[in-house]
Amino acid sequence: MTDEFLLELIFEKKFSNENYEKINLEKIISRGSSELCLPLIFSKICERNLNRYFEKEFVDYLQKISELNNERNKSLIQEVKNISKILKQNKVNHVFLKGSAQIFSEIYNNNFERMIGDIDLLIDRKDIQKGVDLLMEDDYEFLESDNYFDEEDRHLRRLVNKDKVFAIEIHRKLFTNKYFSEINENKLLKNKIICNNIFVPSLNNQLYHCIYNHQINDYGNLYMNFSIRTSYDFFKILKKTDIDLNLSKHRFHEIKNFLNLLIIYKPFEINYKFMKKSLKTIYVSIKKRNILISRIHQFLVKILIFIKIKFKQVKKIFLRKNYRKWLYDLAKKKLSF
Repeated sequence: MTDEFLLELIFEKKFSNENYEKINLEKIISRGSSELCLPLIFSKICERNLNRYFEKEFVDYLQKISELNNERNKSLIQEVKNISKILKQNKVNHVFLKGSAQIFSEIYNNNFERMIGDIDLLIDRKDIQKGVDLLMEDDYEFLESDNYFDEEDRHLRRLVNKDKVFAIEIHRKLFTNKYFSEINENKLLKNKIICNNIFVPSLNNQLYHCIYNHQINDYGNLYMNFSIRTSYDFFKILKKTDIDLNLSKHRFHEIKNFLNLLIIYKPFEINYKFMKKSLKTIYVSIKKRNILISRIHQFLVKILIFIKIKFKQVKKIFLRKNYRKWLYDLAKKKLSF
């Protein structure tokens, strides 16, 4: 009931008044927090003039979260402008990604709808060191981390500035060990556009990145889960593009699976003609209705991801001298306390 209500609220579908009484507000907050979409829920309640159906304490809580997020996003806009100015002046080839790009592309009704963790930034490989040096001159520094970063990783360690709200995550590549002809680092940089004086990916590339980031980097393709936030981002970007989802020359299974999920959960209508009944779509439909199956699936996927990560770490121990040295230094640091 919680997901159904959120989908009908957020995607502005009709919802019968008596069903509001059946909503568990604690579950709404829990689901909204996990999806980072509490401000979006508040925005839709206000837009649709539905405040009267909810307890005042619930609406006030959402309003407070939204006001705080609005202030954060005001800081984000200023910080992105400052980073952009530094990189442009020094001819560093770059483009802002994800939430920052979407804010400057003005895809949302209200900027406070989108919660953003970091400023994601793709820099041309040949300019990465130059970009890092410039940002460090602006009082950014690498965040201390117990994680190991090397050339295989998508991004560098986060850069932080004690006087700034947001950390910067500089990306070398969009996906780990994955290449797609529809979207890659060179295409994003080559086809970037300017929105409000900031370099962002073209809307078509933002759409593809939205899907692949969820499906690959967030393991959506393994979890076979429906993400409200990603679907809303997709929905808002899609409304601003003229892309025909049926004309994609390379229908990778990550895209097909994502679009099939949209058709199964039906948050909004999409023009996609390649939905086929398969064991996977039947399973997703069953998982959607059965909480136990869904939880078992999530548990098994978490184990699979854990094994995958540990296997990569063991492989690095044998193949990378730098990684062995880092492990030794980390162990020495831990044991010294």
